[in-house]
Amino acid sequence: ARELYRTAAERLLEQLPHGLASDSAAVATLLAHVDNRVGLFVELVIEMLMRREGWLPVLPDDVRNDTEQARLRERLESARRRLVSSHLESLQRAIPQSLLRDASEVAEAAARNLAAAGEASAICAWTDATQRVDGSLPSVARWQGLAQMLLTADGKVRSAFDKRVGIPPGKLGQDLKRRAGLVAAALGEHAEAVDLLQAVRDLPSPEYDADEWRVLLAQFRVLRLAVAELELVFAERRVADYPRFAWAARQSLGSADAPTDTALALDARLAHVLVDEFQDTSEAQVRL
Repeated sequence: ARELYRTAAERLLEQLPHGLASDSAAVATLLAHVDNRVGLFVELVIEMLMRREGWLPVLPDDVRNDTEQARLRERLESARRRLVSSHLESLQRAIPQSLLRDASEVAEAAARNLAAAGEASAICAWTDATQRVDGSLPSVARWQGLAQMLLTADGKVRSAFDKRVGIPPGKLGQDLKRRAGLVAAALGEHAEAVDLLQAVRDLPSPEYDADEWRVLLAQFRVLRLAVAELELVFAERRVADYPRFAWAARQSLGSADAPTDTALALDARLAHVLVDEFQDTSEAQVRL
């Protein structure tokens, strides 16, 4: 079905000169987001259509006014906040408190050195010694500072410390370098903490910025348009893919509260359903 997805994705580009203004704007926004690389845009839409069973049931409805948009934004940002908080709480549990205390002292000293040298670094989040480092949202920057100080770019525990991480050269930084080495060595004994600390670098901010939100709204609209275009392609070619047949099957059964005649007839005949390869089962298949 990949070529059918491609046809649907390419037809989205026709929205630019001929579609509704809001649809054209959404397509143009996503095209700009991928630096106007049309081929990449098409391939990304194809990949999403292949996996639409996973995201289509949770795709937000089209927002029609500022009030609906505000509600949607709060719901999605609430999910982001829960994601970030959950990760930080896991990280806090994974790292021994004595180790975190020692790491905090080293980070504060390194941050002072970087600030005095006028260097910009994630470690500088530790210049304010009154802030906490725990599972709360304001702690994200300090955790990211620890990751910068103790881990290399590829997530390995740092073995060498220099002025780039706030450790002065020579005798001036000798004691701080020794302490940083001890902290890093201790951290290396906690593989889960290392992995979680590396991942904290990629945590999203709890709120969307203006550009993120604009692109996200455009993405929601383009995905809805892509599914509609795919339905037209299916109708024209008189074909469908497996997710489309599975959707039709679910529609034919209705719901638990409002079963169709088909569902009632099957209910009278079936006593068991045996499912093989269940580890590959999607949420849509579970509902079926």
